[in-house]
Amino acid sequence: MKKLLSILLLSTSMACNHQNQDDAEKLKKEVFALHDKIMPISMNLEDSKENILKKALEKKDSVNAKIIVAKIDSSYAIMEVWMQKIGEVSDMPDNEEKITKLQELKKEGLALEVLTNEAKALATKY
Repeated sequence: MKKLLSILLLSTSMACNHQNQDDAEKLKKEVFALHDKIMPISMNLEDSKENILKKALEKKDSVNAKIIVAKIDSSYAIMEVWMQKIGEVSDMPDNEEKITKLQELKKEGLALEVLTNEAKALATKY
């Protein structure tokens, strides 16, 4: 009876580990897809800051330019922290904690995507 119970517990544990691995892999792909979507926009925004500041001098409109540059800087700083977290979570074993952290990273990534797109819209409009 003890052997049967041990075998049953072991098979249940293996099934849970496999499910955790599948869930973690799916979430990891979603987080990396968000990264791949946001990163090019963020890099372009960093490059556009100089042009925004030049236009500000021409328009004599430094207040709006500073607001836009601050938004760009903010989104870029958040992106750097977010990417560091992704690296840390990627090295974790596939378990419930990793899945929870990946879910948090996905939410943060979606919020970062909105922030980055807002900065892009302001920069484009300027």
